[in-house]
Amino acid sequence: MIIVDGIQLLEVAKSDLEGEDVVIIPVFMSKYYHPKMNKVSLLYIQALHSEKTYILPNEHYDCATSQMQYLDDFNFGKIYVSKKHDLNYSKRIKNSIDFDMIYYLEKGKAFEYPENNHYDFYWNIRGRDDIGKIIPITKHIEWCENVCLTIKRILPEIVKQSKDVHKFYELATAIFTTIENSGMPILEDAFINRFNGFMVKDGLARTRYNLYTTAGRPSNAFGGVNFGALNTSDGTRELFVPGNKKGKLVEIDYDGYHLRLIGELTGYEFDEGSIHEQLGRKYFNKSTLSSDEYELSKSISFKALYGFIPEQYGNIDFFKGIKIFIKELWTEFNIKGYFQSPISGRKMYKENFDDLNETKLFNYYIQLYETERNILVMKKIIEFLRNKKTRLIHYQYDAFLFDVSETEKDIIQELNAIIGQDGFATKTKIGKNYNTLKENTWD
Repeated sequence: MIIVDGIQLLEVAKSDLEGEDVVIIPVFMSKYYHPKMNKVSLLYIQALHSEKTYILPNEHYDCATSQMQYLDDFNFGKIYVSKKHDLNYSKRIKNSIDFDMIYYLEKGKAFEYPENNHYDFYWNIRGRDDIGKIIPITKHIEWCENVCLTIKRILPEIVKQSKDVHKFYELATAIFTTIENSGMPILEDAFINRFNGFMVKDGLARTRYNLYTTAGRPSNAFGGVNFGALNTSDGTRELFVPGNKKGKLVEIDYDGYHLRLIGELTGYEFDEGSIHEQLGRKYFNKSTLSSDEYELSKSISFKALYGFIPEQYGNIDFFKGIKIFIKELWTEFNIKGYFQSPISGRKMYKENFDDLNETKLFNYYIQLYETERNILVMKKIIEFLRNKKTRLIHYQYDAFLFDVSETEKDIIQELNAIIGQDGFATKTKIGKNYNTLKENTWD
């Protein structure tokens, strides 16, 4: 193991690792701060098929130089990067493989890193955001050796998913990183007083999407703040505001999204009107619904999302299609040992699920289909917003939140067209903060 603390040692490392498949593990300054605000202390690099190991320092008190900037001069073979999503904020490694992502796609869960307790120890002493360069480099190396040993043992087992699946989820990671990078404009002092500043910089709170969930639907939390379930009654949402005083927050969400997705999967066609009206007319056998019947229609349909179809409505064509779909999905899942996404081709393996039944499987399938479809929608949104002031700042299942500049308020219609492609109905809400969104016009 060599610490590359100088140009001569850098040349030795480049020569020794020429053409080698490698594992790269970043060590960060802090375990508390959002990766947008968290610098890299060093990179641990080990050859995959030997014990050749080099440390590229970036900022550390035990090293006199910084060598991480020369990483692009190396000519590696395959590059497996640990914590690639976080590292991308500081250093992008071309043609590298996201170890955490391919592990998740294979195992259906996040890779569990061993705890590095040295951060807690030095945090309690110093309480600063660059603890990583204070912790002795030998302690970082011990931790990296442990992680690297586990990664090298696991990699031969990760062989089931196709390259196309990996490529799709590289796109997914890039999309959610773009949203995180945009940040959510906030009333900074009030936000820090209520929560903390571990994800706050320049008046923006950085979200953190976790893609490594059982069903594939991302969660969104960081620093004790659950951005995916912000309280609607205690003033929390009022802290999220437009980035410009003349701008507004605009939320575009789908109407009856999951029911339309189910219809798409089962071949049942809805028209462009309210899904709850359409199904309600069938539930109650009448052409016009009362307000109570409309709400009851929503309740009945909601149960269908989880495969619970009331017996008295079982003869409705929509529910007949769901029953057939669930049965066929469950049968195929048990025969093959997996179900496969119709969008990415990802295989969801039976061995990665606990206590699964046919209705839960159906729900997982819908969640995965929803997420992957939305990834493609968000790709179009981000491409459309390139070189514009308006930004996509938050995503939650069937809703997209934008920070819209006053000078670009006319693009709301175009955003609706992108989100509502393929006949999916949308609703638009506009407000001066996240708690006052209403279905109205800009003015």
